[in-house]
Amino acid sequence: MNKLNLIAVLVITGILTATAQKSNAIQKVYDKYENEDNVFALSLSKNLEDALDTDFEWGDELKNVEGDITKMSTLIVSKSGESPKMLYSMKKMIKNLGYSTLDVPDEDSNSDDEKTYLFTRGSKGKYSEIHLLVIDDDGSGVLVSMFGDFTVRDAT
Repeated sequence: MNKLNLIAVLVITGILTATAQKSNAIQKVYDKYENEDNVFALSLSKNLEDALDTDFEWGDELKNVEGDITKMSTLIVSKSGESPKMLYSMKKMIKNLGYSTLDVPDEDSNSDDEKTYLFTRGSKGKYSEIHLLVIDDDGSGVLVSMFGDFTVRDAT
């Protein structure tokens, strides 16, 4: 194998490895927190074609999401002395892994009972990962992750 072919193979291998690591980045969050005492972890790996097809309100707009789910994972964090710190550390870790943050419209701007964060992988209405982190003011919270092929568009 000449040097040019060897370099091409190394570059392609590097790109594929980087892509695989990037697409599996959220797993680092699950690996870090799933064995904590006050955390319940659940993961479902099943190809559910057309599992999503629903309309939802996004602020003043009506949106539609549809798509196939290939995997779902959840971390449920029970209230404890360390849980608020853990949840905000989880939020920071997800941001640092390169996920896009979408602003969730506030249903009730006077309510401080919970904070909701939405992280995605994808753009322009096409997403391969959607992660919803809800942090309750009592220190509990939940992270729900969906993997697959999702399309979000105006429902009108």
